[in-house]
Amino acid sequence: MFPDLSEGDLSVYRSALVNNKQLGRLGKKLKLDEFLAYSHEALKNNNLDRSIANGVEALFGAMYLENGLDRVREIFGKLTFDDDSELMGTWMNLVTHPLQEQFPDGDRILIPKSQFLQGLTDFEESIGVEFKHIRLLAKAFTHPSAGLNHLTIGDYQRLEFLGDAILSYMLASHVYRQFPHYREGHLSVR
Repeated sequence: MFPDLSEGDLSVYRSALVNNKQLGRLGKKLKLDEFLAYSHEALKNNNLDRSIANGVEALFGAMYLENGLDRVREIFGKLTFDDDSELMGTWMNLVTHPLQEQFPDGDRILIPKSQFLQGLTDFEESIGVEFKHIRLLAKAFTHPSAGLNHLTIGDYQRLEFLGDAILSYMLASHVYRQFPHYREGHLSVR
């Protein structure tokens, strides 16, 4: 959604969209308090707003299990950006990464011209993954100290932001499914 923001700025936006206050707002929009099952005794220690925010997170978890990630993204977008059709359009129609945009059919034609890319083909072979856009792999290995260059158009920091979230998502989904009877605290430790 924000192709030019740094890793730090992206973290700020993520925190602004996923925090108890924002999730509570979404829960109130859904009138989640009318559907929550709880004892009044429980709310002495845990206020209703926090319970609503937790319920929204649980709702998205249930929607993911039932309908997949694309449907969750769509529902989250509708709830978050329903008053702004431009933002909703931006949310649903993500732009292609600039390296993929330059060569829509792939950039492997650049390998013979770059010793760096040539070396990455050995790495691809070692992990069993061939990148259609090998410059994305090159970018994943480009330290910020390398500076801006024509090959990767930047460093790995934005990919690091995405990779961190992908790993968290993948591991959380795996642990949740692998240990179906564990409570939240035990799932977090695993």
